Order: sequence, then structure tokens, then C-alpha cells
Amino acid sequence: MRPDVLRQPLMATLLLFAVLFFLFAYRSYVFPYPEELSASSATPIEAFLIYLSGRYGILSLVAYIFLIFANGISVSRILSRHMVLSSRSYLPMIFYLVASCGLWIGKTSIPAALSSFLLLRGTEYFILSFIRKTSFDHTFRGSLLIGLIPLIFPSSAIYLLAIPLGMFVFRRSARETTAALIAGLLPLFTYAYTMWALDYGFIEPLAAIWHEAASIPAGLTLGLEDPIDIMRTVVAGITVILLLLGLFSFMITSNTMRTRSRTIFIYFILLLIIGVFQLLLPGMDVSALIIIAVPVSAIIPAFFSHFPGWISGSAYVAYLLSVMLLNAYPLLMA
Repeated sequence: MRPDVLRQPLMATLLLFAVLFFLFAYRSYVFPYPEELSASSATPIEAFLIYLSGRYGILSLVAYIFLIFANGISVSRILSRHMVLSSRSYLPMIFYLVASCGLWIGKTSIPAALSSFLLLRGTEYFILSFIRKTSFDHTFRGSLLIGLIPLIFPSSAIYLLAIPLGMFVFRRSARETTAALIAGLLPLFTYAYTMWALDYGFIEPLAAIWHEAASIPAGLTLGLEDPIDIMRTVVAGITVILLLLGLFSFMITSNTMRTRSRTIFIYFILLLIIGVFQLLLPGMDVSALIIIAVPVSAIIPAFFSHFPGWISGSAYVAYLLSVMLLNAYPLLMA
């Protein structure tokens, strides 16, 4: 009998999710990497969330667990409800967890996880707008949620591009696109106006967000200098290979997919492209992987959906073992 990791039971998925999250969080607490100790804030909202994370450790951990779990569930729900995968699956939950927390858990994880939640909710609204002929309500709500991301996690301000790209992919009219763009920029202009009213200037708050996203030295580094760097590079390499296999699976099966399913997958590909550009920005924060994990966890399962069997099953096990070894090694050597 061929193994089919795509159809693993919910209880097994939840148990694996809990074990992996405990390992990642415990490693981050006992043996934090240097990249995880630095944090900067460009907006009052981000600074407040970072303060709460440091001041109320247990409550922030509970909030972080909830957000990561909710985001993983949201990706799985989108893919299953709209039949992007060949069958209902909880596998995206595991890939979201590994991609978001497996390499680093930074000081800005709470703002990043909340931004990831907003991106997923905005995506769901965009999908609902695609189902209907005209839907100003859903496009406006989705764009408004995504427009909040630069205020909560300025390092990922580039995801504002998801709004015009979403309008294009989901074939919204010019009037709907105009309403969506206004909704996406509304939080920024409201923030700038509020800061201006408080005598901080109108342009300076927006410039601080730009500085956070494009001027701060990057914290994400890969190398071959020590065992941890080598294992981290291996995990990142396996992730890239699985992404390419997921994209290849989509290319050879896209003609057989429903229009809605294919459109949703294309939108996730565009989110991945935005994430790649974010990786190249000098202001890249390690916590931004939590947002990049959204398209990663949506694209990789396509490979396991279209190529079930021993090869994909072995790749899944190898991926999990590599990321578990990466997080267990510092604890064993301490």
C-alpha cells in the first residue's frame, strides 16, 4: 500500500503540530539565535505588540500559538474548500508551522503572525469576491485588512502589492479595483493624518515605515560555517526543492483544475513572488518568514497531492526530520 501523507488523520496532524511547535518554541527559549534577539519598531502598534510580548510572556505565547494554529487552519480550509488539492487535507498546517517557525522565532513574531492572519483573511475575501459577479463589499474588506499590515509589521509593507495583483487575478472591474486600492491605502493615510495631528508630521511616519522595510540590515543569513548553519541551509534547500516540485505539479495539472481552483493557486504563486522580493530587501526580518509561509504552505502540498507514494512520503519524512534535527541539535549540545 502506497503511503499518502496528504490524507493523514486530523488527530495525527494535531499531535504532530503540537510536538513540532513545542520543540521550536523550547529551542527558541533555551537557545535563541542572535537573529532572534533583535527587534525594531517603526509604528506605535508594532512597538506596543513587542512590548506586550516581552511584558506578558505566557499570554503572548498563548496568543502566538493561537495565531499560528489559526493561520495553518486557514490555509488548509482555503485549499480544501475550493478544491485546490485533490482531496481534503490538513497537511498545509504542518508546512505552515515548519516554514514559519522551523528556522527562526524572532522578537517580532506576534506582529508577523497577526499580519499573516490579516493576509489570509484578506485572501478569503478576495476569493469570495471572485465567486460573485460584483462584490465591492468583499474586495473593500479584504484590501482594508491587507492595508493594515504595514502598520502592524512594517517589514512586510511590500505585501500591499497583493491588493492590485489580487484584483487582476480575480478579474475585478475597474470600479472594484479603485475601491480596493482606496481601502488598502486608507490605514496608511489615517495613520499619517493621526500622527500629523499629534505634531509628528505627515510624511515622517510613512518614511519610518519605508526605512523599516528597506534600510535596516537583514537578519536572515544562511551559510556553511558551523553545524547549525549547515542544517539550516539544508532545511531551506529542501523547502526550495519542494516548492519547485509543487510548482511543477501545478504546471502539469493546471489544465484539469477548475477555474476557481487554478486562480487561487496562481494568486498564491504571486504571493510567493512578493515573498521572494521581500527576502531580497535589506530590511528583511526573520519573523517575516511567518508571512512568507502562507504561499509556501499552499504551494508545496500540490506535489504530495499529484504524486502520492513512497517518493513523496520519503521527502515528507526527510523534511520533518531535518527541521527537527536543526532545533534539537542546540539543545543536545548545550
